[in-house]
This record gives sequence, structure tokens and C-alpha cells, in this order.
Amino acid sequence: MSRHPFRPGSFVLGLLVVLAAVGWFVSESDVASSRELAVAGAIILIVGGVAGIALTLRRTS
Repeated sequence: MSRHPFRPGSFVLGLLVVLAAVGWFVSESDVASSRELAVAGAIILIVGGVAGIALTLRRTS
């Protein structure tokens, strides 16, 4: 059996689904408020965007 190639698009989409499920669970269990989750989500998206830009620049140089 051979391994299939890594597909970053599928990985990112799966990661977003998992993060959404964790966010729903945390908000339903009263661990964090919706405002705290919104701030955490924004930070995660910003860090992911910066990492994506850095990886893109690294590949082209």
C-alpha cells in the first residue's frame, strides 16, 4: 500500500472543522464566552494567514 501525497487544502479544511467543533463545545460548556471565542478565532486566522504568506514567499525564493 502506498501513501497518497499530502494535500494542504484538505488538511486546512479539516483543521477548521475541528476548530469549529471545539469552539462550539467550549461555548456550550460555559468555559469561554462568545466574545473570547471570537478573539481566539481571529488570532488563529491571523496566525494562519501569516504562516501561509511566509510559506508562499519561502517557496518562490
